[in-house]
Amino acid sequence: MTIHQMINLSTTAVPQDSPGLALYTAATNHFVHFHGFRNLGFGYEACNAAVAVQKRADLTSYPNFSVCFGSSRLHTGLDPVFNTVSDDINPRSPFASSQREQHAEQTAILIACDQYALWTDQNGRCHIYVDYSPCENCEPWLENRMEDWVVYYRVALNQSSSMVKQRKDTHKVQYGQYFGTKYK
Repeated sequence: MTIHQMINLSTTAVPQDSPGLALYTAATNHFVHFHGFRNLGFGYEACNAAVAVQKRADLTSYPNFSVCFGSSRLHTGLDPVFNTVSDDINPRSPFASSQREQHAEQTAILIACDQYALWTDQNGRCHIYVDYSPCENCEPWLENRMEDWVVYYRVALNQSSSMVKQRKDTHKVQYGQYFGTKYK
């Protein structure tokens, strides 16, 4: 199939009931606890993704679907679900790219397809949120998938510094510190 549509949530108004807003909210709430933990592979610059899957009681859920997560930093071997899917875990090098170039959206989709079932809207389209616009590896990978995708992202890949600042500010407000630095 193809990427049906790419939507920048920073510049495009979408309806309140948009799957993209729900996926963005889910990803933001899920990963904020880990941001800044570089020794775990989750620096502020990590790219994270959330994909809509069929409703399940054991997953974060919204009215029409549940959510499965992925991160570009899961190759550390710290995620037991991802470990069962991947044959390329490198715990000695947590910031290394996988040999298969599995970035956040690839990780989320592979886990969703292996462990759950993808949710599709009334037009048969799958939905995914990713922090940064798909990179030169991920965009063709998505286009070559069998499903028709709507891709939501927060910032363009070449503007990632704004996302890093937002994450640091959010972490400071919610937890009172950047990782390793207390605020007075």
